[in-house]
Amino acid sequence: MATHDLLHLRKFVVPEFIFGAAAIIQTVIAMAKHRNLQVMAEGVETWKQAQYLLGQNCFGMQRFYFGRPRSAENLAWFMKAR
Repeated sequence: MATHDLLHLRKFVVPEFIFGAAAIIQTVIAMAKHRNLQVMAEGVETWKQAQYLLGQNCFGMQRFYFGRPRSAENLAWFMKAR
């Protein structure tokens, strides 16, 4: 996937589901889908956030809920151990 086919939903929107944030997230995802863009939600740190985004058909997610950042050496070990 080329970078121009991807819309990043930055972490400042996702971590706190403050008043009105759900409507903003729904609108941004809908606009991206309408333009045939994939959505990558950053800042997903809880199961509740991941479930909400899945419910909005947002399947690209990253942040601490899925795993902490790793050093290059640790990542190489992790991949070999799998």
